[in-house]
Amino acid sequence: MRKGILYLSWALVLLFLSFSVWVSCEKKPLESKEELSIQTLKATPSSMQRNNTSTVEAWVMDQKGSPKSGVEVTFSVSPDSLGWFSPAIATTGTDGKASAVFHPFYIGTGLIEASLSSGANKNTQITVAQSYSAGILIQMEIEPSSLIADGVSTCDVTVTVTDSSGNPVGDGTVIKFSAGEKFVDIDGDGYFTEFVDSLVYDSNANGRWDPIGLINSQATTTSGVANVTYTSGVVATSVYIKATVVTTSATAQKENTIQLTPNTQIASITMASPGPSIQVKGTGGLESILITATGWDENGNRVPGGIVISFVITDGPNGGENINGEGYGPITANTNSLGEASVTLNSGTVSGTIRLKANAGSVLSQVTKVTVSAGPPAHLSLGADPLNIRGWDYINVTSDIVALVVDVYGNPVPDNTSVYFSTEEGMVDSHSETLNGLAKSVYHSGEPRNNGIAYIYASTAGGTVGDTLGLIVSGPPAYVEFLTYPSTLLADGISDGDVIVRVLDINRNFVVGGTQVKMETDFGSIGSGATVDGINNSTWETKLKSAVLSRDYSPVSPDNGIGTVSLVKARSGWVENFVTVPFLTGKAYSKNCAIDMPTPVQYGSAVPVEVTIKDRYGNPLGGHTLSASSFGCSISGPTQITDEYGIASGFSFIATSDTTVKSSTVTVYDSDPRGGVVLSTKVSLTSGE
Repeated sequence: MRKGILYLSWALVLLFLSFSVWVSCEKKPLESKEELSIQTLKATPSSMQRNNTSTVEAWVMDQKGSPKSGVEVTFSVSPDSLGWFSPAIATTGTDGKASAVFHPFYIGTGLIEASLSSGANKNTQITVAQSYSAGILIQMEIEPSSLIADGVSTCDVTVTVTDSSGNPVGDGTVIKFSAGEKFVDIDGDGYFTEFVDSLVYDSNANGRWDPIGLINSQATTTSGVANVTYTSGVVATSVYIKATVVTTSATAQKENTIQLTPNTQIASITMASPGPSIQVKGTGGLESILITATGWDENGNRVPGGIVISFVITDGPNGGENINGEGYGPITANTNSLGEASVTLNSGTVSGTIRLKANAGSVLSQVTKVTVSAGPPAHLSLGADPLNIRGWDYINVTSDIVALVVDVYGNPVPDNTSVYFSTEEGMVDSHSETLNGLAKSVYHSGEPRNNGIAYIYASTAGGTVGDTLGLIVSGPPAYVEFLTYPSTLLADGISDGDVIVRVLDINRNFVVGGTQVKMETDFGSIGSGATVDGINNSTWETKLKSAVLSRDYSPVSPDNGIGTVSLVKARSGWVENFVTVPFLTGKAYSKNCAIDMPTPVQYGSAVPVEVTIKDRYGNPLGGHTLSASSFGCSISGPTQITDEYGIASGFSFIATSDTTVKSSTVTVYDSDPRGGVVLSTKVSLTSGE
């Protein structure tokens, strides 16, 4: 009986193995073909001139979303007459990117297509504009070509404009200037036009073109040469100076670069840890983390490379933690080209919080805290309300600080997650715990005071994520600057010009919004008010309106056309500044001019003659040379000059004794070079009987 059971068992095993072999033969899976797609296609720039090129890049991904290398990408354009590519077929690299250069043939708008052999494709639009005429040649010289990014350093920009034969263009040719980020001037007007021109180099990555520093918007040539002055901005970057000449026959542009460099003197240090928290040594987790200190100059630029920064552990759990394997420090490191110096923090055998500082001479960073065994959140965003407080000259002026902490998916971190705050100017409540992802703190103005920008740093426990906020701790007005004002105004009582005044404190930081600005002017009228914003600027904008003058305050001969020079003052707090604006008069206008003398005149007698000269708007014109004559009689004092009230009163009319002459004509000639008038009046003669 047991033998029969054994045989039956072997039979079942053989039957199972046969079935398995049959299934494995019949159910062998088919090989699947890998699916590829073009994830992104970009043309830089997407709007260009016909004499330029555009870089076209395509990224190829597999079905898992990973970059795919070694894939051939074919580039084409529709219509195909718009241009060509070099190369027309490119192969992706390890990052999944294939690149080609688009060369335009004609102007117009079309679609660039990148395609794979599988049929996958991607399109993007390209626009080609008319290239500039070669009928004008521009040369630009900049001396020096490198400036400190301090907002005050200057350089000379000289532009020479000639025709194609090398002859200087005519005097008074207008050259337009712009200074800022690099862009392609599609419409050729010399300035960046939003939604028309193409931004090529966005230095601050804010998605829009920004001017950098100050330069005259335009100048005119003399013997083919125009000179302007460029004043540096406060951000260390490359500045592109563009000069544009537009005439009735041609348009041309020239672009040169100025490099703005930071100061080598460190004004502040921020310190951060980009990685996760470290774990106790030997527990299998991450035991080391890179600590990076960034040096900033007084204008908020990263310092150059080669600057020494020292690191030290100020407190720790005393479990063998160290910097670069050399204990608590100080340990020195040199900054790189980004102004960053880095060291490695290693954990010990005891958990707890490690506190570190960095310094360069007397400049100290905020405290960076690294918690051993802490798991960090993924993102931290820091904000303040208000962002500008009047705290430079007051103690305990506060600003509410909030840190928003979320995980890698954007969800609020668990309640009671610790967030640490620190600052090198004034004081900030140093610790808070999250509630619904928000950790709140308060900044208090006070000592130490540095440059009025309180860099507030917030990080979660262990410094896994952090953010830095620049809070403006402003003081009372110390500088009042005219940014814009009219160079001249016509004294017609109607004309006006924009006036923009900026108010800064002693550190040249923006004063708080609402700071009063009192405006005064000798002539005309101007409005007072208060500054706005206080964060991105602190300006008051108003208008200077002209006036008709009661007299000529500049009665020179010949008339210089300046009726007066108005003194425009701006005062904020205890400081003030002023500019002068000439009020211009017009040429003599006969309808507002007059000869004043008694009539009739007795034979043989003499009477005074007074002449008044005014312009079209009623402004008296001084310094006008007048001559007078009379038909049938005579004039004494034949040449006179008008005074400040536009009056010449030195003439005398001498009547003839010939009683047969019944009347005479007095004629006055205004010979002013700006445009004179001829006045005449008829005089009756009488015997007086």
